[in-house]
Amino acid sequence: MYRLFLIIGVVLLAANLSFGHKYHTSLTRIEYNDKDKNLEISIRLFVHDVGPMLENRLRKRVDLEKTPEVDSELQKYLAENLVFKRPGGSDLNVKWVGKEFESDTLFIYVECPFDGDPSELSLQNTFFFDLFAEQANLVVAKFGDRKYDLVFKSGDRVKPFRS
Repeated sequence: MYRLFLIIGVVLLAANLSFGHKYHTSLTRIEYNDKDKNLEISIRLFVHDVGPMLENRLRKRVDLEKTPEVDSELQKYLAENLVFKRPGGSDLNVKWVGKEFESDTLFIYVECPFDGDPSELSLQNTFFFDLFAEQANLVVAKFGDRKYDLVFKSGDRVKPFRS
């Protein structure tokens, strides 16, 4: 009998470890192009997070590569959840460049025209906070020789790029 409970316990533990928890993260990389006075941004999102978010917003099944509304809805979502703020409080204009898929990952590319010191900006990155309590959004920014790492977790709103 003890052996049966041990076997059941091991099977349940293995099932919990392999199927139990999905990680919900995003990675945003930002580089300042001083020549063009532009923030160049790439955003890495996982398809298993993007799909449910879009289905929730569009209220229908979504094929990320075929549903016509995907790009426009992603652009709206970005405008709501990735916001660069100037010192005076106004927002930068985020311009859509495009997207591409790589396996289970969606890469989104955007840019922000900006002529100034990017380290004076603040950022809001609230991707998927409304869907996943354990969501973590990592931001790696490079402005010339200055580097900044920001981590946004549920409940975080706006963070400055200051050391």
